[in-house]
Amino acid sequence: PQTLTFLQRGFTIRLDYTVELWRSKNFWFDRLDSQEQLRCELNYDILSRIYKCVISRTDKIELKKSDELSKAIEWVTKIDSLEILDSKKLELKGRYYYNIEADVVTLTAQDIKDLQKWLDNDSDERKGAELSISRTIFNIVIAFLSAKNHRKFSMVSSKWVFVKVSEESSNEL
Repeated sequence: PQTLTFLQRGFTIRLDYTVELWRSKNFWFDRLDSQEQLRCELNYDILSRIYKCVISRTDKIELKKSDELSKAIEWVTKIDSLEILDSKKLELKGRYYYNIEADVVTLTAQDIKDLQKWLDNDSDERKGAELSISRTIFNIVIAFLSAKNHRKFSMVSSKWVFVKVSEESSNEL
């Protein structure tokens, strides 16, 4: 609910996903076979009432727009087309699992710094010491607010065994 409130007030919500494919080993440390990172930046333009989402991957950047909140939420939560590793590189009967981390940031230090720059345009008459103290306090508030609105989530899938799918059966899927 708080995240949607920030979004509808015009703040950008950033979601950073890290998806890892691990090979499970019985007697040694597990091996990281592949990793992919994805960033979604979701914004609501209050004047045009349009949701905008920029999805950045290693190899491409995608821009989406809609006036529907449900579509905007779908863009950042249903990411099915992320290829982690070509299945030809998986070991037959190898045991694998995914580790997925999501980092959600609703109010960043940069948002607050932009606000500070806007407010500083009116504060040219202030004396140096007063300005220095107010900036120090403002920096403390920046650190507090950006830390408070920064959440990490993590999930590890159950282990699965790779079984090669034949050409005929893959065409049926």
